[in-house]
Amino acid sequence: MFFIHFKRFHNINIARVFTAIITLPIAVLVVLYAPDVIFFAMVSFFIILGLKEFYSMVQPISGKIDKIIIMVLGLFAPVIAFFLDSLNSFPLLLFIFFLLFFVNILKKIEIDDLYKKISFGFFGIFYVSFLFAHMILLRTLPDGRFWTLFLLIVVWATDIFAFLTGKILGKRKLIPILSPNKTVEGFLGGFIGGYFAGVVFYLIFLKSYSLLFILFVAPCLSILGQMGDLFESMLKRSVQIKDSGSFFPGT
Repeated sequence: MFFIHFKRFHNINIARVFTAIITLPIAVLVVLYAPDVIFFAMVSFFIILGLKEFYSMVQPISGKIDKIIIMVLGLFAPVIAFFLDSLNSFPLLLFIFFLLFFVNILKKIEIDDLYKKISFGFFGIFYVSFLFAHMILLRTLPDGRFWTLFLLIVVWATDIFAFLTGKILGKRKLIPILSPNKTVEGFLGGFIGGYFAGVVFYLIFLKSYSLLFILFVAPCLSILGQMGDLFESMLKRSVQIKDSGSFFPGT
């Protein structure tokens, strides 16, 4: 039995572990100590990267102009969040939707392609850009740097523990129609790991806040992180690719 578990552990994706080891300390330093403009630049960079990979995944035959337009529109959310210290969702999303519609109408493409381009473009901007831009606002709150790091630590711990537990102990498939590799054991391991990481972080950096609040927020973040991972797996299966990431190996 021990040999079987060791063999599973040995087969763990080394690139994924290496990526976590390299990026974690850099992210911690940037979140805690970098000037606001540097953090804004980092968030914007990852939004552009995420949009590029998302759009390459769902619309692989799109031209460079289409991808550039999506990435430029995707920068609206972090720019507004940084310079206005606010992110009023409805007007921004409505403006982006009609701008996407107007740009694609000018290209005089077929109605089916028009529908797909607008739908994928708008969803990608909302899912990648608009949601991620809230990190800028979170960091501006009282103790916002620690809360931002708390969010990242819980999500990373959830991902790492889910990955390791699933590789070593995983037997029961979680939702095979969405992700054939994710297991119930991995999900529970990720939940426990994220919960534990959140409590430890609270005891070190956020003791002035209510423990009950942390005991509620940490598991919610852990579950949402895994739901997001399942959603990404669904997207990858729907377009029949295994790996959506190219910038960070193993992600």
